[in-house]
This record gives sequence, structure tokens and C-alpha cells, in this order.
Amino acid sequence: MNSKTGRIWTIKNSSKRLRTRPASAVLFAFSGLCNTSICVVFSICMLWAKRIKILCAVACLPVFFVLLFVLLPHRVKANLTQYRLVQQFLPTYRSLRKLPDVLYFPYYFRAGTLPVWKLSIDRVGIAYLNEHLPQDPFSSISLDENRVFTKAVFSAPDYQGQVDARYAGLNSNHWNSQQKSLRLEFPNNAPFHGQRSVSLIIPSDKNYFAELLNQHRAEKFGLLTRDAHLVNVYVNGRDNVYLAFTHWTKELIQGKPWPETSILYGFNDGDKNLMGGNDSNYSSFVNLFAQDGLTFWKSYTDSVNYQEPLDTFLKILNYADDETFVRAAPRIIDMESFYKWDILSILAGNPRDNFENIGLLFNTATGRFELVPVDTLVGPLDDLFTEGTTLAKRILAIPAFKDERNRLLSEYLADPQNGADDLAFYDSVVSEAKADIFKDASKKDTNFEFSKEIKTDRAYFAGNIQQAEQILRATYTPPAVSSDKSKLVFSGSFQRFNETYGTRDAFLSREPQFVPRGLDMVALESGTHIFQKTVIVPAGMRVVIDPGALLYFGKGVSIVSYSPVNVRGTAEAPVYLRRAEPESAWGSFFVVGTKRDRSSLDFVRFDGGSGLQQNGITATGMVAFHDADVEIRNTSFTHSEEDDALNVKGSTLLIERSFFENTFHDAIDGDMLRPDSHIHDNVFQKVGIGSTAGVPHAGDCIDISWSTVRINGNKILGCTDKGVSVGESSTPDIFDNVIEQVAIGIAVKDSSRATIASTTIRHAGIGISAYRKKEVFEGGVATVRAVTLEDVKIPSEQDSVSRIDRF
Repeated sequence: MNSKTGRIWTIKNSSKRLRTRPASAVLFAFSGLCNTSICVVFSICMLWAKRIKILCAVACLPVFFVLLFVLLPHRVKANLTQYRLVQQFLPTYRSLRKLPDVLYFPYYFRAGTLPVWKLSIDRVGIAYLNEHLPQDPFSSISLDENRVFTKAVFSAPDYQGQVDARYAGLNSNHWNSQQKSLRLEFPNNAPFHGQRSVSLIIPSDKNYFAELLNQHRAEKFGLLTRDAHLVNVYVNGRDNVYLAFTHWTKELIQGKPWPETSILYGFNDGDKNLMGGNDSNYSSFVNLFAQDGLTFWKSYTDSVNYQEPLDTFLKILNYADDETFVRAAPRIIDMESFYKWDILSILAGNPRDNFENIGLLFNTATGRFELVPVDTLVGPLDDLFTEGTTLAKRILAIPAFKDERNRLLSEYLADPQNGADDLAFYDSVVSEAKADIFKDASKKDTNFEFSKEIKTDRAYFAGNIQQAEQILRATYTPPAVSSDKSKLVFSGSFQRFNETYGTRDAFLSREPQFVPRGLDMVALESGTHIFQKTVIVPAGMRVVIDPGALLYFGKGVSIVSYSPVNVRGTAEAPVYLRRAEPESAWGSFFVVGTKRDRSSLDFVRFDGGSGLQQNGITATGMVAFHDADVEIRNTSFTHSEEDDALNVKGSTLLIERSFFENTFHDAIDGDMLRPDSHIHDNVFQKVGIGSTAGVPHAGDCIDISWSTVRINGNKILGCTDKGVSVGESSTPDIFDNVIEQVAIGIAVKDSSRATIASTTIRHAGIGISAYRKKEVFEGGVATVRAVTLEDVKIPSEQDSVSRIDRF
């Protein structure tokens, strides 16, 4: 500082000194700093601007590719996913493409309507399942070696417990996205709603609601279906809407009106040796209906006896000439089920193929295969619709078979209520489930795609009903078959299958005790006839047994008729069927497959018979009628040695003024009786007195399931179990009966609804009982009026899911 001037020397220059005032110096310094800072910031901004542009460009690339991928046709997209680069991009694509779903945000405030389940799988379990998936998640198929289970915890409003869980589905769409199809297996001692196995399938694989409508139609047609419904499953806390299906198991059959011993078949798609590995193009070589296709089938319910029926079926399909096929096919194929299965595919615009999505059920009551709908989706019915299976082509190439299919299709189309009901059902499912699916962020599709899908599918269903009439004019070229009668040789219980479709002349030559009568009859005349070998009567005739005929049968020997039988005994000259050997029970008097062409028995005396197994059929009655209407009057059934003295399945039964005594087990067993059936004015005594190894059996006088029938005027005078047993969704009217000396007067169980009136029950342990026996059903309901109880220890009892109403 200069003491004289008070100025500050602030800057020195090599040539001179610069002197300024203090305030000016500060402003000058600040200005320089600002200029420098601006330059630095500007330089940084310019640098970051370039980087931001690059970042924006990079960020926009996925959006660009998403938009490009969305606009591509589905077939092109499917092909592109085979490339690794595209596969790596797919997770990003699937996330970004759902951004527009935010427009559906109002649905997030709506309460869900679907049932809620919860499933918890720990990280170790998820990792274990993922490790066993095929390496290629886009073009591979999942085989048995990939279908491993891990432990999980499952809960529903009425269930909680540990289950086994795995990924489900053959094709990769089931398990290559966030939402994966699952299979749950429940413990044997703790089934879920009576089922041991439930499949949770991603709805997009089934066109969301298309499968549900097709199942609704199948149920109207009387075809076997799995139970299916939509459910919201929280998997590790994240909600997923699934289609829940009961699996193809024995438990499924138990809850349906089919014999529990029936055999369920499906495509054996998990065998690595058959399929050729995870990268197999199986559609190029699998033909389930070829003779060598036997190995491509598996049985879900019977791993021992399933090949004999299937081998017979495939031989008839592939080796029978047309003339033989016309006669033989209805003996091994339930033609009505085929026609309805085919009509279902037509209405859905979804023809079946030889290599997958085919189900069969071998009905052990009728000895025939029934077609089972599997994964029937929806598409447009147009001029390109063709039958895809060898089975359909072979059957529909026969004019008589095609005409019958067309008749049933015409009937369906002629009733406008059918189409209206179908669409109303579809609309109700959409209304119920739409909000839950809109809220489901795990699903593969966007909400826009889902909305488009359900609208398109509804249009297909509606349009196909209008277009189906064109199918009536279709012609069919038969598939190439190697007609060779020498190969129509059958094994096991089918060894004599060719006798079921033979001619009358061949039958008379084989069974000389019968004589021809009229154009299509064969008869057993009065007198004694001894049979040491089972008689098989082919279809297409009528059997008559004259008054006074006396038939003796060797051990296990039966009469099996595929034609209606009229046994014409009289009070003075009844017809007798007895043992040829006093200590050896004969087999069964059995009529099968005559449908509404009614048989009749009058003044017949059946004594000492048992049952049979023939051509895959199991008959548990000394006298049995399966899918064969019958009228029985003035007939006695004594000393039966099988489950039932009289067993009737899938038929109309009228039995009156008949007598049952000394039966091994049940007297009358009626399953799936048709609604106009009637059991009245019969007498029962000493029913259920048999024993095995010293252990006594219990027997019912009248045991019905899946039946609507009138039961009245009967006198039940003693049995070791129930006077009348009502089970499995039956709805009988029971009135004006006398029931005494029984363990239980009347039992109503397993979703049955019985009306009981003006009946007397005396000397019984329990008067009326209502309960649930099988977990697949609900409880029983008995509606009771004017029932008199005398000397009954317990008047009535019911469990927590059943009830007895009095009015």
C-alpha cells in the first residue's frame, strides 16, 4: 500500500504496473470468473448434448423395434423368434409393448370376480424348475425329463397344504414367458375338491374363453370333458389369471357319468425315444391313427390293460375293407360320440390333426371308444375347412355314416336356441372375467390384443353357426388303407371280436342250437339247450327265446348279444337259465349296444349266474343290459354270484312284478338310467348274503347312480345294507314302498336329490341317511313327506354338507 495515495497495486505487468480502485478490481475478477465458468459449462453442455442425443437414439431403438415388431404379421413374428438376436430382444419387447395398458387403469379399481388361489414356490424350487427347462426356450418341446416337480404351498378358501408343482405344457409358449402354465399334484390323502391333479394353463393358449365355450357345447352333446374355470392365482404374490383344468385321472371319471373302470387315452408326448428329443418336429411323423401309432398313445388311468382295446380299434381302422368297416366300426367306436365330436370341431372351425389334441375313452360298459374333446380352440369356418384325421376321413367316406353326422348337424343348426345359448354363455364368461384379465400384468398379451382376441373369437363363433351348413355338402375321399382281413386277428378278451360283426349265416353255422326265423331273427326253441362256450350274437338281428326253453351253462359261460333279445316265457312255460354244474356259477345273460331297440324278458327264471369280461367289457350282473333298453316282467333272480343280480347301464329300464332272493351282493344296480325308467311292484328278500374268505358282504336292494327313475310299490323284506341307495347326482321319486329288515332304509348321497313319500320303514338301524361319500361330489338332499318309521333305532342322520327336508 502507498501511504500517500492509499492505492493498491493489484496487477503487475512485465512492462508496467496497473493500478485500480478496490471495487473495480472485485468486479473485474468476478467478470473473469463468470466468463470462464460460462465457457466451461457451455463446453460441458455441448459435450453432453452429443451424449444425450446418442442416449436418446439408443433409448428409442427398442421403441422403434417394438413398433416395427407389433406391425409385423403373426406368422412373420413367429419365424423371427427362431433367431437368437430376436430372442434376446423379446423380454424388452414384451415389457415395452404393455405400456399402452395404462389406458385401462379404471379396471384396476374394480373388484375381481374370479376365485382366488395362492401358490408359493421358494427360490430354490423356481431355480430347480428353470434348470430343467429345454435349452431353447422358443422352438423346443418339453419332455418327461423336463417335467420335474418341486414342493410348493397351495391355498384356496377351503384348502391349504403342501403340493407338488411343475411347469406344464408341451410347447414353449407355456413356459417361455413370465406367466407359465403349471401342474399341481395334491396328496393322496388330501385331494382338492376330490381331484389329485389340477392344471393351470395360460389363457392365451386356449384363445382365452374359446375352450370354455367349446367345453360348454361338448357337455350339451354328452361328451366327456374336464372341469374347467377361470381363477386368479397369486404365484409368489403376483396375480395371474389361469384356466384351471382337472387333469385326466381316475378322479375325473369318478365325478362323471361313466364307468369308473373306463380307460382314458392321450398322446404320449413326453417319451424322448418316441419324440426324438426337445427339438423334434413331431407333427411330421406322429400319426395316432396309424396301425403303428399304438406306441404314441398312453393311458392316464390303466397302465396294464389299455393296449388290447386300442390295438383292436387301430386294426379295424387300418385293415378292414369298406364292407367290413361298416359292420365293425360301430362295435368298437361309439359313432354318436364321433359325430358330436366332429360337429364340435366344425362349429369351432378347428379341425383336428393326427398328431395331437386327440383324446379317447374306452367305455368298459359298452366296449366302445368315445371321442374326447381336447384343446378345441376357434377359427373361421371357410372353404378351406377339411377333416384332418385318418379316423374322420375313414368314417365320413362311408355315405351312411356321413348322412348320420349331417342329420345331427342339421338338427343343431335348425334350432336357433343353440346358437343363442352358445353366444350367451360366451358373453357371460367375458363379463365375469374381463376385469381380472385386464388387471393381470403377467399375461403374455396386451390388453388391446386381449380385447381384439375375444371380439374376433366371438365373431368366429357367430359366423361359424351361419357357415356350418356348407359342411352338409362336403364330400370325403377315404384315406389309403391296406385292406387285409388276415390282419384282423385280435388278442386277449378281444379274441372273438370278429363275431360281433359277423353275418347271420355265419352265426347259425357257428351256433347250431339257434334256428333262423323270418328275415333277421334267430331263435332258441323250447326244450333243453346246453352251452359250454360263450355265445356271441352279432348286431343286426333279433334273438327270440321261446316259452319252455331250458338253458344250462357251464362254468363262466355267457350269452352276449349285440342284438335285441325277446325272451317269451309264460306262467305255464317259463324260460329257465341255470347252472350246468351245481357248484359252478355260469356267466352272464348280457345285451349291449342295442340302444333304443328294446329287449324284453317275461316269465324268466335266472339262477346261479355271475358276470363276464368280454371284448373289453366288464358286466357285473348275472343279467345285464348296457346301452340297451329293456322291459322286464314276472321274472326271478336268485343265487347270483356277482356284484349284482341285475345290472343296467345307460338304458331305459322298466321292471315290474319281479322277484330277487339270495343275492351275493346287490339286487338291482342301475347306472345312468334314462329318465323314463321305472322300478315298481317288485319283491326283495335275503339280499347281500354273500361272503369272501369268511368276510360277509353287504348288499343293497336297489342301488342307483346318475339316474332319474320312479321307484314305487316295492316290498323290501330284508337286506344287509340299504333298502334304496341313491348316489351320484341321481334324482329319483321314491313313494309307496315298504322297507324292512335293513341296515339303512334309504340313503341319499353324493349330489343326489331324492323325493321320498308315503313309504314305511320298519326294523331298521337308520331310517333315512343323507351324506357325502366321495369328495368329488356335494352332499345329498332328501325331501321327505308322509314317511312312517317303526322300530327304527335312528330315525334320520345327515352330515354337515347334506340335509333332510320335511314337508
